[in-house]
Amino acid sequence: MNIDQIQEIIKRSEQLKLQLKKVVEDPHGEGKILERRWSIGEVAKLVGRKTVSIRHAEERGTLPSPEIHPDKNRRMGYRLEEIINMYEAFRTTPKRVPFQDPLCVLTFQNFKGGVAKSILSSTVAEYLAMHGLRVLLVDCDPQASTTRLVGGYSPDEDLEESDTLLPFFSGEQRNLAYAVRKTHWANLKLIPSNLLLYAAEYTLENRMIRGRMHQGWKLLERGLTEIGDDYDVIVLDPPPALGMISLNVLHAANSIIVPMPPNMVDFYSTLQFYAMLEEVLTTIRQAETGDRAPESVDAEAKSYQFIKVMVTRKRQRRQREDERSEDLIVAMAKKFYEDYMMESILYESEEITAAAAVGRTVLEVDQPVSSRSTHARAVHNIDEIGTEVMRLILDGWPGHQRRNVRQSQIGGAEHG
Repeated sequence: MNIDQIQEIIKRSEQLKLQLKKVVEDPHGEGKILERRWSIGEVAKLVGRKTVSIRHAEERGTLPSPEIHPDKNRRMGYRLEEIINMYEAFRTTPKRVPFQDPLCVLTFQNFKGGVAKSILSSTVAEYLAMHGLRVLLVDCDPQASTTRLVGGYSPDEDLEESDTLLPFFSGEQRNLAYAVRKTHWANLKLIPSNLLLYAAEYTLENRMIRGRMHQGWKLLERGLTEIGDDYDVIVLDPPPALGMISLNVLHAANSIIVPMPPNMVDFYSTLQFYAMLEEVLTTIRQAETGDRAPESVDAEAKSYQFIKVMVTRKRQRRQREDERSEDLIVAMAKKFYEDYMMESILYESEEITAAAAVGRTVLEVDQPVSSRSTHARAVHNIDEIGTEVMRLILDGWPGHQRRNVRQSQIGGAEHG
C-alpha cells in the first residue's frame, strides 16, 4: 500500500465521518437535544415528593403542568428543566452550602484505557445533574469521548484548540470561564476536548523547564477554584496515561474512583496505579515543601475526601470459566479492599454500548436502543452507581446535612 492509497483512505474516512454525524448523531440537524421525558412517578422519586403533592402544586399554579400530546390527549411527561424547577419549588435541591461545604472535584482515574472511565464520567455527571446538583464536566482526555457523548460534538470537526483546556494550560487564557459550554442537560455544563489538547503535555512541561511557570501540576486546580462557586460538583475525565494533564487532574481532584475490570491484567494495572499515585504525590509534596521541616511537610500533604475502587465491565452471566474467575476476583477484592471498595458495579451492557454507538448515554435515550429489558437493567445499574456516588459526596457536606435536619424539623418530607 503506497502513500496515495493511504491518502485516499483518509479522504474516504473523513467523508464517512461527516455522513455518520449527519445520519446517526444529528439526523435532524438541530444539534444534540434531550428527548427523554420523565413520568410523574419517576419525578416524584427524584424530587422526594409524592405524586399527589406534585399534582396539587400544579393545580394551585405553583408548578406548570407538563405538555399534552396533541394527538393522544395525554400528558407527555416532564422535561429535565421542569424537574429542576420542582427541586427549587419544593426546596429539596441538594446543593452544597456556600462557605461550609467544599466543592467536590471527582475523577474516575486509572492510567489505563478501556476501563470505562469516560462512560462513568458522562453518566454520573448526568445523574448528579438530574438529581439537582450543579455540575461541570471537564474533558481532559484528547480522545474526547466525553465531549462526543455529552456535548454531542464531533470534536475534531466542530471544535478548535481554543475551545479546550489548551489555551489555559499554555497561558493564553487566565481563567477557565472561556471554555465552559452549556449542554442539552439542565444543570450540566461542559469544558470540551479534542485531539489538539494533547499538545498541553509538551506545553506545560516546556513552561516549567523555561521557568515561566512554577508547580505546573497546580494549574488546573487554580482554574477550577476560580469558577468553582458556580457548581456543586466538578467531574474530571482524565487521559489514560500518566503525564502533565493527569498530574493536574490528580492534584485538582479531592475525590477519586478507580475503575477496575475484574481480570488479572487490569487488577495488576490498578495496583500499579496506586503505586504510581503514591510516588507522584510524594514527589509533588517534596517539590512543594523543599527543605522545610518534616512536620510542615506532613501538614501540606495532598488529601482526598475519598478514594474508592469500582469494579467495571463485569459480565452478568456466569457460565464460562473466565466469567467464574471474574466473580472470584470481585469477591477477593471486596475482602481485601473492604471500605475502599464501591458496593456498586458497572456491568457490561449491550444497551450502554448501543447508545454510545449513536452518540448517546443510556440516561438520555428516550426509547431503548436494544431491548426494553436490557435498557431497564442498564438504567437500574447506573442508578445504583449514581446513588452511591451521590451519597459519598453529600456525606462530605456538613452544611448540607444540617440544612436537611432543619428542613425535616420544620416541614417534614411532604411539606411544601
